[in-house]
Order: sequence, then structure tokens, then C-alpha cells
Amino acid sequence: MRILGGILLGSMLLSAGPALAEDDASELRALKARLKQLEQKMETQARKEEALAARQNAIQNAQMTAKAPVPFDPCASGKLCYKGVTFTFGGWVDLTGIYRSRNLASDSGSVYNFIPFPQSKNYNTGESRFTARQTRFSVLAEANATENVHVAGYGELDFEGAAQTANSVATNSFNPRLRQASIEIDRSDLGLHVLAGQSWSLNTPSKAGIDPRGADTPGVIDFELVPGFIGARQPGVRAWQDIGPEFKLAVSAENPQTSFFGGNNPLVGTPAVGPQGVLNPNLLVNLTGPGGSFFNSLNNVSLNHVPDITVKGAWDPRARALQAACRGVGALPRLL
Repeated sequence: MRILGGILLGSMLLSAGPALAEDDASELRALKARLKQLEQKMETQARKEEALAARQNAIQNAQMTAKAPVPFDPCASGKLCYKGVTFTFGGWVDLTGIYRSRNLASDSGSVYNFIPFPQSKNYNTGESRFTARQTRFSVLAEANATENVHVAGYGELDFEGAAQTANSVATNSFNPRLRQASIEIDRSDLGLHVLAGQSWSLNTPSKAGIDPRGADTPGVIDFELVPGFIGARQPGVRAWQDIGPEFKLAVSAENPQTSFFGGNNPLVGTPAVGPQGVLNPNLLVNLTGPGGSFFNSLNNVSLNHVPDITVKGAWDPRARALQAACRGVGALPRLL
């Protein structure tokens, strides 16, 4: 009986062996399939992460490119930004005290040909004044038209205007006065600059290069500055070229008009009469007529037959010791 049981058990084991082997192979194939699926999922996830990282890098690079250095800070502290235009406001509120040993009857500007001689009663009369008319306001608007084209507009005013109603009797209501109003276009790729409007004359010394807004004015309180300083602000056009980092060459055409005192009081003949701006035939040749349209008729104006043409070179060497010696050196031919 035991022999028969052993035979039956052995036959059962022999018949079950192939079935167990087949089950193991199926399970192994299933595991391999699942492993392959997991590998594919991991590869897909890795590609997605790489694509996401590439997009993030592209966005960061674009932002860095947009914030690349430009001629002005797109929105720095103290500036106002609006639709791609940056506004920089400037100016100050001023109070100046003046004392003169000779009475010039003048405000903050001392007109030197008004200094009285000993025969005048004003020679022995002192003069003291306070004035806030040098208070100044300015605005600079800047924008990039293209990658290489920079546009800037500048305006500046003070209160040195004096209409007939502007006096010191009660309210001291003096008029705002145009100092500067100009548009400047810069081509950074060409080193070329063009300016049109009213600004400091090209003959006026600049603090550096050919800066139309940075006049190197004497550090004095008197509004008339010092004798010999060319402090004209005139309407006109100018262009200048950067020749290397240190040298600039400029040319300008400026309005030559000026005013004269007593120009309509000749030694012979009669003063100008008739329509404003029309010279009386009896006037001397070198005399001028009164102001016409949009000029004060009490002021005499010069004859403008050609503009003033100025050519100027400015060399700003990097050595500070040479800058003061070479700044503003240039040729100034003028058509009179």
C-alpha cells in the first residue's frame, strides 16, 4: 500500500512540474512588461521635466534680455514710468539774499553796465533784496524707439520772467520763463546724436563731451554768472558724432538774435515809427527796430540774416588730470 501511495505522489509531482514552470515564466514576463512600462513612464516624465526647464530658462533669458543695460534705468527709484517712457523730475526751491553797495535796482542778476558812477545818487545808496525767482523745475522724458534708437525730451523753466504786472509792490507775481525745451535722438550703433529745440549754446562749456543739458556754469550766486562766460541758451539744431570713447565732434546752427539797449535812439534822424519791426529810413545803418509779433515792442532786436554756425570738438581723456585742461577745446567759426 505504501508503495502504491509513493507511486501516485511521484506521478502527481511529475505532472505538476511543467505547470509550475509555465506559471513562473508568465509571471516573469508580466514583471518585465511592467518594468518596461515604468521605464517608459520615467522617460516620458524626464522629457517633460526637461521641456519645462527649457521653457523656464527661455523665459528667464528673455527677462534678462529685456533688463539688459540701456542708456537709462527702465524704472529706477525717483523716476516715473508710463507706457515705456521714463520721466525724471528735477529742480529746486530757491531763496537768494542780495546786498549791493551800489543800487542797481536789479533782482538776482547784476547787470554790470548798470553799475552807477559817482555822479549818480544810486552810487551812494546800498541795495538789499530777497528773491525766490531762481526756483527751477525740469522734466526729462526718455524712451527706446528701437534697440539702437534712444529718444529724450527735456524741458526746464524758472521764474525770471518779468511782465509789466510782475512787480514787488504786493504779490511779487513773477512769470515762469522758458529755459530749455529740446528733443534729442541718439543712435547707439552709429555713435550719432541729433538735437533740436532750445538748449545751451554749443559755445557754452559742457561738463563732459557735448552734453546739451550739462553746462559747466560758474558756481556763483549771481544769476548773471561772471563776465566772459558764454551762457547763452538759444533755439537751433545740432549734431555730434562720437569718435571713440573720448573724442566728440559737433556742429550746430543757432538763432543769432539778441537785444540792444538804445538801438532806436540815433544821434541823427528820428526813432523808428510805424509798424513794429519796420525801420525808419532816417535810422543809422547799425541800429535796429523794436520787437514785432510775439516780441516785446519795448525791446530792440538784432537783424537776423544768417544763423550762427559753430563747430566744436571735445576731448575727454580718461586721466582726470587732463580732463580739466582739455574739456571744451574746439574751433568756433561763425557766420556773421
